[in-house]
Amino acid sequence: MRCICSHATALWYWYLRGPARLLTAQPYLGNALEGAAHTRAQISHFDLAGAGINPCPPSVIPCANPGGELDLLVSPDDSWRAPEDIRLHRWYAGFPAGSLYVVGNGVLVCSPELALLQVARSLTDTQLIRLVLSLCGRYYINPETDKACERNPLTTIAKIRQLLAGVPGRLGIRRLNKVLALCDDDAASPTEVETYMLACLPARMGGYGLAGAELNGKIDLSGTDGRLLDKPDRQFVRVDLYWHGKHVGIEYQSKDHDVVADRRRINMLTSLGEDIFQVDASQRSDTDRFDATMAQVAKRLGREVPALESEWVSARGALRRELLGANRMRL
Repeated sequence: MRCICSHATALWYWYLRGPARLLTAQPYLGNALEGAAHTRAQISHFDLAGAGINPCPPSVIPCANPGGELDLLVSPDDSWRAPEDIRLHRWYAGFPAGSLYVVGNGVLVCSPELALLQVARSLTDTQLIRLVLSLCGRYYINPETDKACERNPLTTIAKIRQLLAGVPGRLGIRRLNKVLALCDDDAASPTEVETYMLACLPARMGGYGLAGAELNGKIDLSGTDGRLLDKPDRQFVRVDLYWHGKHVGIEYQSKDHDVVADRRRINMLTSLGEDIFQVDASQRSDTDRFDATMAQVAKRLGREVPALESEWVSARGALRRELLGANRMRL
């Protein structure tokens, strides 16, 4: 008998444990659904909390169960009634190699990629894009301190696409593939994710339609360029949002930034012919000021921002509320 954690529960497990756990957890081989626990008596045999399995807060992933239920998979052939504090999900497909991990005695957890597919149909496009960017980012939010901490990504766009190719016909694949086309790897903070989405999402979603930016895009430096930064061994710098080929970028200036070092860095990039626009929290929270900055970025890119018509203004407001409002996703 085994217990298979899925959906938001699985995503929360990996989010808390991080990529190091993915490297040490044992991949599962075999028919996982055969003998999967589905009654309270069966599930009580597993020390889920001891294995690190905890309910996901809806503030992190909105489709998580507000009552604190855990998500578990069962065979579609089983006749069952979900016990209290558990949400059971029928699973009709097989499990591609590398999509299940053993994390305890009989406790299995779906991979980040498989769990992402499982929740895809339960989130808005904006929520799903933010989730993908966060899972593929180089940071996570420490739930104890509510601070962003650096770490390796849980997954990548390429790994998600590889998983989708292994489960053809599953519900949610078309939608997730559509969303992946709007995403990128390597975000370094929630503010980068939010700024990227505001700038790059299409107008129909409330964004400014400036697609093509790379998160933490790399600009190569010569030895002379590095010396301008007082770092002669520096071979490249990264820009929060960077449009390769256009020599245009956006840098988000948080209150923790070293202002002097940032000014030196921006001046050096300007001397190389790069147009780097700086954005801070007060500027981004002011819709008119942010509109003006995006119009300047669009001009340097040879594009235009959406016209201030009621349909786009409404979509822009909805996007800003989802990304920046009090009820935004906390990851």
